Amino acid sequence: MSSVFYESININNYKLLLAYTKEHVVRLWFNAAPLAEKNFLYSLNSDFDKLHKSEFKSEYTLLIEEYLNGKSKNLNIPVKLIGTDFNKRVWTELMKIPYGELRNYGEIAKAVGNEKASRAVGNANNKNNIVLIVPCHRVIGSDNNLVGFAPGLEYKVQLLEMEGHKIVKKGNDRIKKILYYVEK
Repeated sequence: MSSVFYESININNYKLLLAYTKEHVVRLWFNAAPLAEKNFLYSLNSDFDKLHKSEFKSEYTLLIEEYLNGKSKNLNIPVKLIGTDFNKRVWTELMKIPYGELRNYGEIAKAVGNEKASRAVGNANNKNNIVLIVPCHRVIGSDNNLVGFAPGLEYKVQLLEMEGHKIVKKGNDRIKKILYYVEK
């Protein structure tokens, strides 16, 4: 256990929470839910001895800003993955997906050695504590459906559109049955 620094980031319409040590990023969350920051700090307290609110933008924040402002397509930032062995294998595989490319859950399951583990891959994505850098937003359903994104599908849509994908919205707002698809 060691000290960790944290900060809030506001870039365009993205609100993020970042935590890092001097060596690597340990958390990057969307600050989308009402209790997100409280839960973020709670999760950090369970893994680290000392928390320090950063008074300055870190070098990691500057790289994330460049990425979200479209000035960089690379988030080559060192990370420390904290989770089960399976989750770490999934997250490592996600980091191999290049900017602008997509994989489906079955492809990731096969890549980590268990082609029947699509649901487990989805669960690992849901537990991803380092969004953007571990790009779980680049994983879609086998039918090109945008399924699951813990911060909310609207963020997944925005990120994929930023990476050059055309997203099609199908469904009915009135009954709140809306599906998003990647148009190929």
